[in-house]
Amino acid sequence: MSRLFQMPTYWFALLFIVFATGCSKSFSDPDEFETYLNSEDYPNQQTQIKNGVKITVRYQPTEAMMLLQYKSYLEDKVSVLADTTQTDSMKTATISSLFEEFEKTGAIYSKSVYFLVTMGYEDSKRDLEYEPMQKGFNVYSDWMQKLVFGMKEYVHLETALIPEIPVDVYQMDRTYGLTKDRKLLFVFTDTFNGKKILDPENDWVELNIEEFGLKTGKLNFKFDLPFDEIAVDFKK
Repeated sequence: MSRLFQMPTYWFALLFIVFATGCSKSFSDPDEFETYLNSEDYPNQQTQIKNGVKITVRYQPTEAMMLLQYKSYLEDKVSVLADTTQTDSMKTATISSLFEEFEKTGAIYSKSVYFLVTMGYEDSKRDLEYEPMQKGFNVYSDWMQKLVFGMKEYVHLETALIPEIPVDVYQMDRTYGLTKDRKLLFVFTDTFNGKKILDPENDWVELNIEEFGLKTGKLNFKFDLPFDEIAVDFKK
């Protein structure tokens, strides 16, 4: 899996309490939260099917981007607690130190807005990445250059108050044929030209994908703001 999808491997824990009142869902178990994010019940997603291609766009809250880190923290915490060379006070200090690292990482991630785009053919036999191989290596090579490095040119955000927001960071998750579809992560700075992208005053945010080779035409995924609220309680 790509480094961006894994995120930096800091060990940590943090109490996330997001929108603690009026939430439609709340989670304390990371596996349950991850399952919910990938389910059809997750409200902050949209799907379109064009020219036999299925495209799903999911808004990823900061907590979603840090799931792997939290799971790593839990594993490391178990190791610390089982370490017979440390006293109880040493273990507490170690875990607290890991917690501090997590807080620092969380502050960094909260400065961005994330959208995960999943693309694949409706025909389960067709592979989005390797399909062009049928037309020769040069065609496949150009296609891979576009998927891996060039998608920033075809994607942007806009809101009711901000006409065009470019991609800050982009990464495609390489599966090497293990799946037929592909996941593309688009990261945007949370503030553009002095304006917060997810400020409710914007009313809506739209992810736009220009035609890039699948003959789907321009795709627009418009979400009302604010996004549906989810409380996530990841305990130390």
